Amino acid sequence: MINAIKKHEHTIFSAVLTAMDFLSIVICFISAYYIRFYTFFEVPKGIHGIGAYLKIVVPVALLYVIIFERLGIYKPKVDPFHLGEIYSLIKGVVIGSLIVMSGTYMYRQFEYSRGVMLIAFMMIVVTLIIEKVVIRSIQANLRSRGFLLRKVLIVGIGNQAQHYYKIITRKPALGYKAVGFLTLSKDGAPKEFQYKDCILGTTEDIASVIKNKGIDEVVVGLPSEEREKIIDIILLCEKAIVKFRILPDIVEILISKMTIEEIEGIPFVGIKETPLLSWWYFVKRWFDIIASGAGLIMISPLFLVIALIIKKTSPGPIFYKQERMGLDGKVFTMYKFRTMAVNAEAQTGPVWAKPDDDRRTGIGAFLRKANLDELPQLFNVLHGDMSLVGPRPERPYFVDKFKDNIPHYMSRHRVKSGMTGWAQVNGLRGNTSLEERIKYDLYYIENWSLLLDIKIILMTFIARKNAY
Repeated sequence: MINAIKKHEHTIFSAVLTAMDFLSIVICFISAYYIRFYTFFEVPKGIHGIGAYLKIVVPVALLYVIIFERLGIYKPKVDPFHLGEIYSLIKGVVIGSLIVMSGTYMYRQFEYSRGVMLIAFMMIVVTLIIEKVVIRSIQANLRSRGFLLRKVLIVGIGNQAQHYYKIITRKPALGYKAVGFLTLSKDGAPKEFQYKDCILGTTEDIASVIKNKGIDEVVVGLPSEEREKIIDIILLCEKAIVKFRILPDIVEILISKMTIEEIEGIPFVGIKETPLLSWWYFVKRWFDIIASGAGLIMISPLFLVIALIIKKTSPGPIFYKQERMGLDGKVFTMYKFRTMAVNAEAQTGPVWAKPDDDRRTGIGAFLRKANLDELPQLFNVLHGDMSLVGPRPERPYFVDKFKDNIPHYMSRHRVKSGMTGWAQVNGLRGNTSLEERIKYDLYYIENWSLLLDIKIILMTFIARKNAY
C-alpha cells in the first residue's frame, strides 16, 4: 500500500490539491456574499438572495480549476511554494475573473453584485496561496521524516551527478533518497570522487540493482559521448517501468516531447508526462465507472442471448479468462466471451489469431468480427483493471518476447489498458506491425483528452479492419 502511494504520489497530490481548490473557491464565493451584505459594508436596498449566487458557484469553481490546470499549477513540484507559482495563481484568478464578470454582465435576468465578485476574487488569491503553502509544508515535513521518499539510482560519477547526490541527501524534503551510483567501468572511481562507499557496481549491473534495491527513478549523468550506453539505459528503464531523468549535458531526443525540470538550480531533461498523471486520471476513472456500469445494465439482455448461444453451440465455458499485463506492468485476469474451441492453443502454444482461423467456433467468428467478444471486459473496467480506452493489454508471454526487441514497448504500460484504443480503431490490431501500433499507443498516451476517448469509443462501433 505504501509503495503504491509513493509510486502515484504526484497523481494523488494533484487530485487532492484540485479538490481543495474547488472547495476553497466555493467557500470564498459564499463567504464573499455574506461579507458584502451582512457586515460593515453599505447595504443597498432590496438585498438579493443567495440562491442566485449558489446557481453559478459550482460552474465558476470548475472554471477556475480548469484554468489552473492549463497553467500547470497542478503539475508535480518539489521546491517550496515560490513567487513564480504565486504569479501563475494570480494570473489564473485574473483570467477566470474576467470570464466570470463578462458572463454575469451579459446575463440580463439578474444583476450580480460587483462587490461580491471583487471580494471573492481577492479571497480566492489569499486562500489558495495559504492553502498551497500549508500543503507543501506538510508534504516537505513528511518527506523530511522519511515518508514517501522515491529511491534514486544515479548513473555516472561526474561533477553534476555528485552535486545532485549532495543536494538530495542534504534535503530529503525534496522527496528523494539517493541509493547509490553506478560507474561506466570496473576500474572504479577516481581518487577525487567523494562517495566511493556508495558505488553499487557498473552500468552492466543496472537491471539487478533496480530490481534488488526497489529503485523508483534513475538519473543518468553520463558524458554525451556515451550515447549508445545512455539509450540502452533509457530502454531498460522503460522495460522496468522506472522513471528516468537526464542531466543537461545529455541531449537525446526520443519519441516524446522533452521537458525541463529544475531542483535547487539543477536542470533536468525528461519526457513529457501524460495528462493522466494529474487530476484528469480521476475524471477518466469516474467516466469509466459510470459508462461501464450503465453499459452493463443496458446490454444485459444481449449478454444473456450471447451466453445462451455459446452454451448451445459449443461445449465448454461461456467466458474465456486470460492473463494480461496492464498498468505499471501488473498482471490481471481479462474476461471475454469464448470464441474458440476449448484448449485451442494446446498444440501450438500462445499464438495470435489469424484470418479464417479454424480454431474459432461458429458463433465465435461473428462475435470477433463484431467486437462483441470483448463485452465482458466491462467488468474489468468497472473493477479498475482496465479502462474503456487505452492501449490493448497483451499476454505476459508476448510482452516478454517483444520488450527486448521493440523500442519503447513497455511505455504503453504507463496508463491503464483499454477495451479499445487509438491503434485498434485505425486498423492496427491482430497480426499487424507492432512498431506502428506502439506509435499510435504513445500518441494516445501523450495527447490524451476526454474528447479523444469519446471519439475512439464512437469509432470503435464502425472499426472492423483486421477484426478476426
